[in-house]
Amino acid sequence: MIIKLDWEFPPFLVKESGSDRWLRSTANYSGIDRGQATIQVDYEYAQQDGLPEEGTILRVYGVDTDSTCQSGSSHGRKLLASAIGKRQITLPSHFSGSIAISVTPATAKRAGFEYFSEIIRIPGIKGEKIQACAYVPTPVNFLNAFAMQYGREIKAYWSPVEYATDYLVELRENEGDWLRASYVKGPNSEVDLEVFDPQAHYSLRIKPCNGAVCGSYSKIINVVRSPIELATLFPNIFSILRIP
Repeated sequence: MIIKLDWEFPPFLVKESGSDRWLRSTANYSGIDRGQATIQVDYEYAQQDGLPEEGTILRVYGVDTDSTCQSGSSHGRKLLASAIGKRQITLPSHFSGSIAISVTPATAKRAGFEYFSEIIRIPGIKGEKIQACAYVPTPVNFLNAFAMQYGREIKAYWSPVEYATDYLVELRENEGDWLRASYVKGPNSEVDLEVFDPQAHYSLRIKPCNGAVCGSYSKIINVVRSPIELATLFPNIFSILRIP
């Protein structure tokens, strides 16, 4: 039997020379009475085998901040606008508030991680300038994780993410809603969680953050039952599987 494997590597962005920035963005007003802000984004695309860029997604999120650029809720974002295959995007008319810009590089078959800009403040008072907050390197999610269940306890472990100072861990029972389960301060990269129903199926997802900015969620991590837990739920499983 000959099996053809998919060896296509996901694309990525290259950091600007001499800095930790993946994105370089500018925001300017356009239109009558400065009613719209236009975002221009610059970045360097790359793919391990030199495959061309196709279908890269540009997104603009609204974020909660105060006037000093400090995030009020580093884990909450609201999508304001998106575009595919473009490096310029226009915000909704007369929008004001704080935004973060992201780029998800893509080829014809694969998408990479989501890369974020610094927070940018779009003023609502005529005459004020658009303000870029201090740049903070956003953790890009190269996170590998494993989770195992022991009765009512779940133990999760993951690889540390560059620039991450803390991690948001969310838990889902069966196919229900995602719920915040824990907030782990770095450099720790593990967590113990207690669940209500030990017989339900659980899954996790983890988002790395650096102060006011967060990376994207990890892939869904299915919680694996420990052999002891399986033996408790299914006493004959080892004889069925012919495991001594």
